[in-house]
Amino acid sequence: MNANNESHQRVVVALGGNAIAPSGGEYTAEEQTANMALAAKSVADLISAGYEPLITHGNGPQVGNLLLKNELSANVVPAMPLDWCVAQTQATIGFTLVTEIELELQRRAISRAVASIITRVEVNPNDPSFKSPAKPIGRPRSDGTHRLVSSPSPLEILDLSVIESLLDLGVVVVACGGGGIPMVKKAGTVTGVEAVIDKDLCTALLAERTGARRMVIVTDVEGIKTNFGTKEEKLVKNIRSDELRTLLEKGQFPAGSMAPKVQAVLQFVDATGGTAAIGALTHLTDVVNGRAGTQITS
Repeated sequence: MNANNESHQRVVVALGGNAIAPSGGEYTAEEQTANMALAAKSVADLISAGYEPLITHGNGPQVGNLLLKNELSANVVPAMPLDWCVAQTQATIGFTLVTEIELELQRRAISRAVASIITRVEVNPNDPSFKSPAKPIGRPRSDGTHRLVSSPSPLEILDLSVIESLLDLGVVVVACGGGGIPMVKKAGTVTGVEAVIDKDLCTALLAERTGARRMVIVTDVEGIKTNFGTKEEKLVKNIRSDELRTLLEKGQFPAGSMAPKVQAVLQFVDATGGTAAIGALTHLTDVVNGRAGTQITS
């Protein structure tokens, strides 16, 4: 990929929840803020280079913590439904990212407004996942199992017009946190439901709807690897979408980690003919510029 061809274009960047709160960490506010400050530096680098970043983020560890608090305090205060937990983590991560990006832009004397949008996303009430919840969420229980929840596919971003209006004004936008708040249409209105939407699939939809030609997913690993966890493990640096799809169909990628990311980048590349990448948060700028991570082309 020639990264120069991507300059001065919109790039949608998905920050993984595990990149913000890595497994094995303490999940403290201070730790997560430090990781978001690191991401903010890279976002500012992109703006300095002429990119127009549109930021999404995961929230798996953060929602898991809220669910655990629900269980521990159930006899004291009412438990909050899952869609409320998604909204709360959107707000917490969103305001922190906005603050850190603003601070970094101020340090560089760059004048840009930054905003976080609490984003609702429509899902199908008859999505098969509602009958067979299979997405693990939160920390493992004492027996090693996880809570399993429904994860319906995103249909439409209900707050897209607001996002587009801000982008037209040159605002750096944080949106679709955690895949968006899952909503279903009922009797002329919309209602939240107990589910979580895959963040990467929603990012692909957002990138497509906003006309982006570049989508980047950053997480806590350096990129896509074949034969993961074996002696033959190898980082894939450059790959065409048809080759990547073949690897996915052969079961090369774990269902609970890399597979959804691969599905998301394939969805985006197929829909737009654009380019995508997967890499580490610590190398975000290089991943966007095509110098690190896994680069995917059509």
